Amino acid sequence: MIDLERFFTGSDRTLVTTHINPDGDAIGSVLAVCEFLDQRNIPAYPIIDSDIPRRFSFLPGRDRIVTPKSRRTRKPFNRVIVLDVGTEERIGNVRDLISPDATIANIDHHLSNHGFGDINILRPECSATTEILWDVANELGFDITESIATNLYTGILTDTGRFQFSNTTARALTICSELLKLGVRPEVIADHVYFDNTYDDIKRAGTLIADMQLYHQGRISAIRLHRINEVQDTDLVLDLALSIRGVQIAVLIAPIPGGKSKVSLRSKNHVDVREIAESFGGGGHTKAAGFRFRIHPDEMQERLIPILVDAMDNGAK
Repeated sequence: MIDLERFFTGSDRTLVTTHINPDGDAIGSVLAVCEFLDQRNIPAYPIIDSDIPRRFSFLPGRDRIVTPKSRRTRKPFNRVIVLDVGTEERIGNVRDLISPDATIANIDHHLSNHGFGDINILRPECSATTEILWDVANELGFDITESIATNLYTGILTDTGRFQFSNTTARALTICSELLKLGVRPEVIADHVYFDNTYDDIKRAGTLIADMQLYHQGRISAIRLHRINEVQDTDLVLDLALSIRGVQIAVLIAPIPGGKSKVSLRSKNHVDVREIAESFGGGGHTKAAGFRFRIHPDEMQERLIPILVDAMDNGAK
């Protein structure tokens, strides 16, 4: 961590960012690092090229985060901390705010990260990037406030799938235990993240599940959304699709602003959906990944399903 220390000294404006379509680990990491910078009186600028999902609006400091479009000045940053990002392309239009000669700290736990930063703290054995930040806080002497603890806990909770995924380690649970001692309220966080769905979202999720298509003897489920923001919480729909008996991979295809669409993938078997998402220019985790595309959704679904079937069958041999 010695090299990382220089990012927390001086007074240079520091851009803090993460990947598009941020999850709990990404948002929690950004907010925790911003508070680290605050403790050293360093101006922190959290910028993410996506809106923050409603389920994470409760996180301490969330109102600080802006998008590239909402920034009043386009002055580039010479110092950047990139969190929870496997490849630099995944930060989207935030790249336009980075000076060509900027110094970049890359802190991540993705297996696909090959070290695009000037300083790289890469720990794929960690359950979440917020788990790495627990070490950063302790090694560099930051005060882990209740707000930082809440953000770190949320990152580990969500990236382990509520402590259900195979990346749920004894170390991750031990860290969460320590975070609880610092004031984290797990029931409050779980309620916001998993049990704060609107009536319309639940109703619409039921309609989408009813229209779901099954492939490969019911082992792959595919759901299509036809309007932007047809449901506010697509994770809810994916969780339901993956919970169906026999389903091993859930696919959700949805339109997004800018004339593109996105694919979200979830897996509960041996298939590494991260590798599949990366083959289409996206990224993510072994059990949860995604990517964006421009071709017609019908064509994408026709291309994607055989790839998933092949990955499932080859991995089973």
